[in-house]
Amino acid sequence: MARNKKYDIFLSHSSLDIDFTNKLHSLLEKAGFHIWYDEKKLTSNTHLLSDLPKYIGNSESFIVVLSKNSCDSTWVQDEYGYARDLQKNKELKAIIPIVIDDCTLPGFFNNYKWIDCKEGLSPVAFFGILAALYGSSENMRQEKDVYVSYSWRKEEQDLVNAVFRQLKRKRYRIIGDAGNNSVYDEDDRIRRIMQTCGAYVGILPYRGESNTSRYILDEICKAQDCGLPGVLFADARVENLEDFEYPLLRITDHESIEDTQLLNHINLLTVKRPKTPHVFFATNLDSRRQSINELIRDLAGVVTATHCILGEDINKGSLQQQIIDRIRSAYVMIADITGDEQCLNCEVGGKVNNGKVNKDKIFRFNTCIEAGIARGADTDLFIIAKEPRQTPPFMFRDIEVRNYDDDCSLLALVHKILRSYRRSVL
Repeated sequence: MARNKKYDIFLSHSSLDIDFTNKLHSLLEKAGFHIWYDEKKLTSNTHLLSDLPKYIGNSESFIVVLSKNSCDSTWVQDEYGYARDLQKNKELKAIIPIVIDDCTLPGFFNNYKWIDCKEGLSPVAFFGILAALYGSSENMRQEKDVYVSYSWRKEEQDLVNAVFRQLKRKRYRIIGDAGNNSVYDEDDRIRRIMQTCGAYVGILPYRGESNTSRYILDEICKAQDCGLPGVLFADARVENLEDFEYPLLRITDHESIEDTQLLNHINLLTVKRPKTPHVFFATNLDSRRQSINELIRDLAGVVTATHCILGEDINKGSLQQQIIDRIRSAYVMIADITGDEQCLNCEVGGKVNNGKVNKDKIFRFNTCIEAGIARGADTDLFIIAKEPRQTPPFMFRDIEVRNYDDDCSLLALVHKILRSYRRSVL
């Protein structure tokens, strides 16, 4: 599939369903996606017959809102036709149908699993949309993760595909940079991803005059700095690779690459346990929040392809010390410091405390402590809280507190935070 497309999502719908699609578009934007949505993008000089296929082709995924209105719309049918052709050619990642009323679905949707929004856009339905954009919600299982640097150019895929086959034969899970990132390595993102993996493989193409990709060379240096064991595969014409500490296999004939030779080189690889294999989510563990907490746990797994740990998952040994250790070793931590809603109007000594609510009722005390541990351990920390906005505790006033107003926008906010920590499972 083509890399670095302009839009993450093309949103197809009938203009008669604008109330639903406006809400969906708003949530997807809050989640950090760049969306082509005709209510926002369509201009007077847009030529529908020629331009819409171009915009669909320049999108990673295609969401279609199905209703009695849209199923009768020839425009929606045409847009789906363009999207289906692109998906057949592996130029579109996903087609995601969303059903919002009791419509009769066109026959060509019989092979698609659709998301039920007939009762509105619930947190469960919105999670389903987010998970579908990533293709799977099964990425959170424990794996032997290997970070691979490789070329995305079509003409350089022979060696890439051959190495990938042997890595998968060894049952390694291949991790790479997400292809829809707009910049190469903002805020040292690649290094953070590497630190969640147990080994490194570099596949270096030939780019003329004995050279190769400067990005892959940079990633080899990052992997060495992270202390990852690794191996390198390179086109035999690439020079000046001897300074790297990793074992190097040069490939001369790309048309008849020997699997045994590749596998023997991969067998030199030792995959160690990752240093930071999880996301830590600190929040209210009240039974009323169990459903949304489970959705956030699954969302973190979908986006980052790592485990997501909540305090309730720790049930042996010294609980306090176990929580501290898990926070210190986390890939990233999100702390929802929202207090207990039932306590916001509680009485003190039979009277409301001069009309004011104690700070420990507005913000959850234990979560604030956990967030403080993350600060002290220099773990990447994001603090969130439910509206209305309140002045945070003193020790967090230099950190942006990100607010949400309901459970759907909470999912969107968590996704936007984790988006910069996403790993692509290849």
